[in-house]
Amino acid sequence: INDALNLRNTYSKSQKGQEKKFYKNLHEFLVFLNIFSKSFYNNYYHLSSLVFEFKNNELKEVYAEIISDLYKNYISELEDIKAPAFIRPSLKIYLCALEKFKMYYCLYNDYTDNSAVLAVLWKSAESLEQRFLRRLNKVNEFFKCRLANF
Repeated sequence: INDALNLRNTYSKSQKGQEKKFYKNLHEFLVFLNIFSKSFYNNYYHLSSLVFEFKNNELKEVYAEIISDLYKNYISELEDIKAPAFIRPSLKIYLCALEKFKMYYCLYNDYTDNSAVLAVLWKSAESLEQRFLRRLNKVNEFFKCRLANF
């Protein structure tokens, strides 16, 4: 994380320059988190309620189509967020996870026997989502530790 944020370059930058870079990165991260969290909670609330209905309803094909459309909208909304350079690789991982969730629900309406494909898609999407959350947590912990040391 230090290398990605370009903060560990002690031979050419003064302490003041490092602090300035740190606070600039922190500000970008907080702006990103603000926008991301609003988008996440707005979309996640709607998606989770529909997924609950999907699991407990006979009309799974109808819910699957609605959910896949919502994932499509959520992905396009996240792609419009201007993420700091050190967050972009993690955000790409999350977008990939969302694409896999969207594909899962798109393929659910395909009336062929694709349960094995669906299972692989779901597992892959969940692991990518967890990877994104772990990486985001690492960046958050980095900033918390650095702030504690200032």
